[in-house]
Amino acid sequence: MKKEKWVDIIGLEGFYKISSFGRCKSLERLVKGKKGSIRKINGKILNPVLSKGYWRYCISINSKTKHYYAHILAAKHFIPNPENKPEVNHKDFDKGNNCITNLEWNTRVENNNHMIAGGRRKIIRGTDAPKNILSEKEVLRIASSKETIKNLAARYNVSENTIYSVQTGDNWGWLTGIKYKKKNRYVSEKTVLAIFNSKESGVKLAKKYSLTTFCVSSIKTGKAWSSITGKKYTKKLKQ
Repeated sequence: MKKEKWVDIIGLEGFYKISSFGRCKSLERLVKGKKGSIRKINGKILNPVLSKGYWRYCISINSKTKHYYAHILAAKHFIPNPENKPEVNHKDFDKGNNCITNLEWNTRVENNNHMIAGGRRKIIRGTDAPKNILSEKEVLRIASSKETIKNLAARYNVSENTIYSVQTGDNWGWLTGIKYKKKNRYVSEKTVLAIFNSKESGVKLAKKYSLTTFCVSSIKTGKAWSSITGKKYTKKLKQ
């Protein structure tokens, strides 16, 4: 095992350090009391607390306490992240092993795939999905049908978006054999305005302009391209 290395925690230089083993320590320092007295604080290795299965440190500066996860601190200070990935993964699945050799930067999808490959998470799809109402036979009929999306949605009592996702391979592709092709998100100003002013359904517009239904919805609601449409996005509150 390589020798443990210590570096100052960014923003807490001179007060706390994090190690390549994921350990945290406070540094020896002098502190001024309320009445002007000076007292010495001895440095020490901090004891982490368990939070959601991960080790976390409670760090206090000037009577203010902040919480830092050990694996995130170690990754931020020792592991380069040129692609700016948002999550830190434990390679051996042991959340208590915060040595940097056991950590890596991942996307949410990469983390999920790692859990599945390691047998820690089951793929729930098809008829096992909790909200699914379609049988495999129905999915295959939908995939090969020449009927309109609107008619198919009415026939099988599902949304138009569900029909669209089956026919494009976004869902059930493992069964239908349809390979999903992610749509290009670049949209011209002319197309944005045409979509925004159109009365057609989101599914039809997505198909017409080779976009995702989410992209069309973002234009309609003002969540995206509001500088072109002038639509102000209002977040819906949960009932």
